[in-house]
Amino acid sequence: MKCDNCESENIKELYKLSYMNINECKDCGLRFTDKSSVVSKDIYNEDYYKTTNKDFFKDCWSDYESKTSKKLARFRKNLFELEKYSKKGNILDLGCATGVFLDMAQKNGWKSYGVEISKFASNYARKEFKLNVKTGDLLNAKLKNNFFDVITMWDFIEHVDSPSKVLSRINKIMKKDGVLFILTINDASLMGKLADIFYKLKIKKFAELVHPVHHNYHFTKKVLIDILNRNGFEVIEMKKSEMPIENIRQGFLVKSMAGVLYFFSNLLKYQHEITIIARKK
Repeated sequence: MKCDNCESENIKELYKLSYMNINECKDCGLRFTDKSSVVSKDIYNEDYYKTTNKDFFKDCWSDYESKTSKKLARFRKNLFELEKYSKKGNILDLGCATGVFLDMAQKNGWKSYGVEISKFASNYARKEFKLNVKTGDLLNAKLKNNFFDVITMWDFIEHVDSPSKVLSRINKIMKKDGVLFILTINDASLMGKLADIFYKLKIKKFAELVHPVHHNYHFTKKVLIDILNRNGFEVIEMKKSEMPIENIRQGFLVKSMAGVLYFFSNLLKYQHEITIIARKK
């Protein structure tokens, strides 16, 4: 077993949960799900979007322009942020789902492209938004080198088989001084720290809630900066945030608990998400 970031074999078991094990590299700190526990890509079917994670994707359909939500506001705000660092040109969204963010970008003057593993979601993006979206994996997709001005990854990098290989590929298809956007879970958040505490107290359920089975990797600010530097990127902006409560997939009780935790995590600056903007060196 080797670390995907630093290739160290100095690995320890962090969590032994009911449905998966999570390990940690003792050299660089990258946390990852045991490969024997990684779920099949087949889970990203229509039910994944419309049933299992319906709250997370409730604003991701063709009628999104008639809706108001924190998720859609976040898309618009971060698109504006990216335009401060790059002229409008070719933008690629990895794990673009049904294509809402790319549709926003296209309507704002960008040339939008996407890659999405889900046949259902990629078909939807092509049919409903007329987007240029490839079905499949980035590492197998036929994309031009030195072509993209901006590449975005919304809740994507934690799902891949190898973040290092993905970032290396991104570096090749991105133009010189291209801009990379990443939003992912912060495992050094208040929720992550509480997961560690409860696990040591033999209460595993909280660690399972914080680490969904379909997340293969679990990042901290330090590890993200390290893995980006190793793959030819320099961080130019970083901030923390919380997932909109309305998009949490669990029921009322979990959402209420999240609201309480959000109050303290914002107070302590241990929010549960990290947003990074980096530039190709």
